[in-house]
Amino acid sequence: MKMSWRSLLLAGLLLSFGGVDAASARTAAKTTHAHPPGAAIASAHKLATDAGFEIIAKGGNAFDAAVAVSAALSVVEPVSSGLGGGGMFLLHDARTGKDVFVDAREMSPASATPDKFLDAKGNLDPEKSQNGPWSAGIPGLPAALAHVSQKYGHLPLKVSLQPAIRLAREGFPMYARLVRAYAERRDVMTRYPGTRATFEPNGVPLKEGELLKQPDLARTLQLLGDKGFDGFYKGDVAQKILKAIDDNGGHWTAGELAAYRVKERAPIAFDWHGWHIVTAPPPSSGGIVVAEILQILQPYDLRKMDEAQRVHMVVEAMRRA
Repeated sequence: MKMSWRSLLLAGLLLSFGGVDAASARTAAKTTHAHPPGAAIASAHKLATDAGFEIIAKGGNAFDAAVAVSAALSVVEPVSSGLGGGGMFLLHDARTGKDVFVDAREMSPASATPDKFLDAKGNLDPEKSQNGPWSAGIPGLPAALAHVSQKYGHLPLKVSLQPAIRLAREGFPMYARLVRAYAERRDVMTRYPGTRATFEPNGVPLKEGELLKQPDLARTLQLLGDKGFDGFYKGDVAQKILKAIDDNGGHWTAGELAAYRVKERAPIAFDWHGWHIVTAPPPSSGGIVVAEILQILQPYDLRKMDEAQRVHMVVEAMRRA
C-alpha cells in the first residue's frame, strides 16, 4: 500500500524520533481521532508498557503512567535507560491546556574540569570521557520521577514505582538485544563488582531467557518511592553513590547531589499545515530538529509533486536539519 506524502513524513518522523515500528507509524498516520477511546502507551519494552497500563488501572493519570513506564525501563532496558542518567518529559495537561517541558538532564560535577579528561601527554583520553566515574554526571531521572509524580500525578510516587520495583526484585527474562549489548560492553562492566554480581551472578554472563534480578535497584526504587527526592539524593543511597565514585577515582560531593534541581521549560510550538505542534526545546535536540524539518517544508505543496520529487524534498529537509 502506498502512503500519502503526509503519512510518509509522519512515519519518517516517528521512526526517527519515536522508536515505533513502521506498522504503528502507518496506523498513526491514518488515525486522526480527536479523542481516542482509551489510553495508548508506547515504550521500548512490553513490560514497561504493561507497567503504565497497570498504573492507569489503579486510577493513575497519564503522568503517573509516564513515571511508571520510565522507572520500568530503568529496570528492563538498562542498555538505554537508567536511574543514573537524565530524563526529559514533554507534558500536556488537557484540563488546563498547559504544555510544559520537564528538564532533568544530568549535571556535570564541579570536579569535572578539562584536565580530568586528558592523558599524560595532554591529549584527550576517550576512555575517561566514555567509561568510569569521569564519564558520569549527577543523575536527573530520579528527581524527574518525583517531580512529575508530585506536581502532575494523581497517585503517590511509591504506587507508580511498584511495577518497576517488582520487576527489579523478581527479575525478568534476558532478551536478545540485552544479551548482545552486555557482550559488547562486558570488558567495561566486569571492572566493577556491582555489575559483575548483577549480570554474571554465577560467574558467567546471563543467557537469553534467564532471569535478570536487581535487588539493589529494587531497594533504591523503594527508597525513592518512600522518601521522594531525599530517598535518592540524600541518605544511604547518596552515600553509596559518593563512595563508589571516590573509590573509582572520581569526586562528587554530598552538596552537589542534594542541590540537584529539575527545571521546567517552555516547549517549542509552531503551526504547520493546520496542525499545532508542540515539541521539546533544548537541551533536547529532537524537538528542534522536527521543527526545522517541518518549517523547511512549509512553503512547498508536496501534494502537487511527483513521488520522486516529494521523497527527495522530505529527505533533504531531514538531512539538513
